[in-house]
Amino acid sequence: MSCIPPEGSVLSGGCADSVGDDAVLGVVTVSDRASTGVYNDLSGPAILNFFDDAIESPWKALYRLVPDEQQQIADAIVELVDVHGCCLVVTTGGTGPAPRDVTPEATESVCSRMMPGHVHGRVLDVAFVGRRTPVHIRQINCLPLRWVCSYGEQMRAISLRYVPTAVLSRQTAGIRGSALVINLPGAKHELGADRLNFEILVHRLAGKPKSIRETFDEVFQSIPYCIQLAGGPYICTRQSVVKAFRPPADRREANVST
Repeated sequence: MSCIPPEGSVLSGGCADSVGDDAVLGVVTVSDRASTGVYNDLSGPAILNFFDDAIESPWKALYRLVPDEQQQIADAIVELVDVHGCCLVVTTGGTGPAPRDVTPEATESVCSRMMPGHVHGRVLDVAFVGRRTPVHIRQINCLPLRWVCSYGEQMRAISLRYVPTAVLSRQTAGIRGSALVINLPGAKHELGADRLNFEILVHRLAGKPKSIRETFDEVFQSIPYCIQLAGGPYICTRQSVVKAFRPPADRREANVST
């Protein structure tokens, strides 16, 4: 396991005068070849750059690079949450159907509660604006993506706008303690579903964050409130980048961010 981020990675940011709390964030890149130096990790720095663009409250980040080994992935998540106090751990890579794609399994093994979303018979229950609303399956295609039932399904639905292989990615999310752990696909170098979906999620680093924002901006809208509900810090976002949703009763007064 490597703890040294690629050169030029952003490891802290935010504004000291924000109404938000300090947050520690973790990024885990999962890749056999990046971990052995065959190529440079692109996905980890892309996520760190997104944090720098999107998060207004003070934050710092820790980086880990591990091979596609379930135990090493699980150990990295546990270390970041339990030892370093990360409130959010974003993994990237290892979410496809190949035999060595084991990031979802590693995530499930260390999370006490998963966040898969649920479909009951022919009715989908989705949380929206503080209430649970029954939505018939035939209505789902007409719903905004913020109503989609889980983080994994939301990311797959966004990616399906661009590539049909988005359905092959198995990313998930779960809670460990008061931290959210969420999977993103991996770098363009990887084969299969991860290779294609990453180009939509977190590629185009050098001055080209558009494709990061096509997906992670939408997904990130609910992440600060999820962390808050789990007992983590209050994270403020820059509204020009990500308009994080919170019910009015759970918002702090702020000049710029929610």
